Amino acid sequence: MRVLQVYNQQRSERGGEERVVLDTVTLLKQGGVDVELYMVTSRGLEERFTSKIKAAGSGIYSFVSYRGVRDAVERFHPDIVHVHNVYPLLSPSVFVACMDVGVPAVFSAHNQVLTCPTWHHLYKGSVCERCLGGKEYWCIRQNCRDNLLESSAYALRSAVARKRDLFRKNVTLFIAMSHFMEERLAKYGVPPDRIAFVPNMVNIPKPPMGPSRSDYVGFAGRLSPEKGIGLLLEAARNLPMVPFRIAGDGPLYSTLKSSAPTNVTFEGLLFNDELSDFYRGARMVVIPSVSYETAPLVALEALAHRVPLVCSRIGALPEVAVDGITGRLFDAGDSAQMTGVIEELWSDPVATARMGHEGWRLVQSKHTQEEAFARLVDAYGRAATLQSSAI
Repeated sequence: MRVLQVYNQQRSERGGEERVVLDTVTLLKQGGVDVELYMVTSRGLEERFTSKIKAAGSGIYSFVSYRGVRDAVERFHPDIVHVHNVYPLLSPSVFVACMDVGVPAVFSAHNQVLTCPTWHHLYKGSVCERCLGGKEYWCIRQNCRDNLLESSAYALRSAVARKRDLFRKNVTLFIAMSHFMEERLAKYGVPPDRIAFVPNMVNIPKPPMGPSRSDYVGFAGRLSPEKGIGLLLEAARNLPMVPFRIAGDGPLYSTLKSSAPTNVTFEGLLFNDELSDFYRGARMVVIPSVSYETAPLVALEALAHRVPLVCSRIGALPEVAVDGITGRLFDAGDSAQMTGVIEELWSDPVATARMGHEGWRLVQSKHTQEEAFARLVDAYGRAATLQSSAI
């Protein structure tokens, strides 16, 4: 089997989405699949105004990307093209290229790009779905990007994709990495037989460390508004005797660091063994997101290290942070409720150890590399069958 992986690399360095893409390439190669990666990068676009203008146009429909992917297909002759992200440089034109040459296109829905111009369904700290049903103009009215030009560009590219039905008409099979995303894709109008459930995989480290012997509350992820990190700092202020450590970078890094209480330490970006050590040292990992999480890789990584979760009750988080089993849930945006849950778990090492073990069992049963490979190959087979039946 030959698979062409297509990805528009995002601005954040080694974010969860990018790690999933690169790990997928490695997994397939290890399984004997012939894989090639076609990738463009968005890094540096925010630094140049002319680049932003170019990206705004290419996001609507990129003839350059159409030609690039079509050329790659005609040269590599893949059985499947697996697309992970198309904005802002690739655009849905890559799906049209696949359709025109008769190769099935599989699309992994890593985010809410099909239903929200800015991907997060977030406005002023709360979930927003005003753009649903062909009302992308709300993105402009609310200036969701805090930049009218960017908000307009995001709204326009979403409206064009919806009106021309560029995703549903040209994607053979959609991949959902959570049951939550299965429901969201169905809400978008994707038929059930064109949705495959392929949960994210995670490496299971050895030997694990029990969270009862760990000494801080951890957070790992992008420091951006949708992650709710400001709420976590509020909880830290209310628990001055509990140490908090934050791993990651993002647009809010400087602001958060300058306003954080003294019991919060910022670790910056951590990779590989550093990140593994970070998880091992945490008594719990908090994910205080205020917008829909579609398939949180951080949650799986924490559980793989036998560290329980404290998560917002939103999106796909309850699928991995099973309340009272692998962690605890609180209402999204409720800092006081989150504070109470953290305080309760901090003082109960027996409960954290039990939940950590149950989380480790969860990833062992549903999120291994073997399970991911089997589901991916099955999804590719389904895509090929769908393509054949449509001819």
